[in-house]
Amino acid sequence: MYEGAPTPISALFASVPKLGLFLILIKLFYILFYDLIFFWQNEVLLCSLLSVLVGTFSALRQTKIKRFLAFSSVTHVGFLLIAFSTGTLEGISSLLFYMLIYIIMTLNAWSIVLFLEYRKKGSRLRYITDLQNLSKTHPLIAFTLAMNLFSMAGVPPLAGFFAKMYVFFSGLEASLNLIVITGIVISVISAFYYLRFIKLMYFDGINQGYMFVSSKSDTCLVYLLGLTFFVIVFLFINPNFLILFTESLGVFLFSSIC
Repeated sequence: MYEGAPTPISALFASVPKLGLFLILIKLFYILFYDLIFFWQNEVLLCSLLSVLVGTFSALRQTKIKRFLAFSSVTHVGFLLIAFSTGTLEGISSLLFYMLIYIIMTLNAWSIVLFLEYRKKGSRLRYITDLQNLSKTHPLIAFTLAMNLFSMAGVPPLAGFFAKMYVFFSGLEASLNLIVITGIVISVISAFYYLRFIKLMYFDGINQGYMFVSSKSDTCLVYLLGLTFFVIVFLFINPNFLILFTESLGVFLFSSIC
């Protein structure tokens, strides 16, 4: 679906449905089946483990940008399932915080893909290797994408690091030590394919077949890139606002459930 659909549709389905799905799952499992948590918790943990493993090792093999982003989102869903499986208020809060950061990172990544899609001579942006000249033709876009990729990998002090840390802490508080350790190891492995993008943009030789051309940018797209980049890079200055917001939302959901 990601590969064949138009880029704006792919970006929409990469972010918004996941938020709605997890809100439905919270209402369903935390209201109807909360007393059976010791039964469904193991199933959710298994789904989480399969998501991070399948998403990570499948992304390592991808050569197309949209397919890579699709499998990367599978890995992120696995981290969300870790928070969901805790059955605690802290787990819900960390899930909402991770989801918010994930949506911001996803919007940033897909905005860059949309920005570059029709700026390549000869054909549309399709393969990862097509980004080989990006640091030379669009240095600001390359820097924005690099920071977003570092954030997705969980490199401190970027927003993705705080999101994963919050999820892992909630898992440790729920005594899910093994799955948390597995998640940390997978995060280290997944850093490889994010760093591959940066290597292509900054350190590989010039591929003369794919030269990005300058053109007038869409104003809304530029503002979206700027806003998401600001949150990703500078969240560490004062993350308390988003943390308190997600905790308050988690308390609201948890109290309405109970």
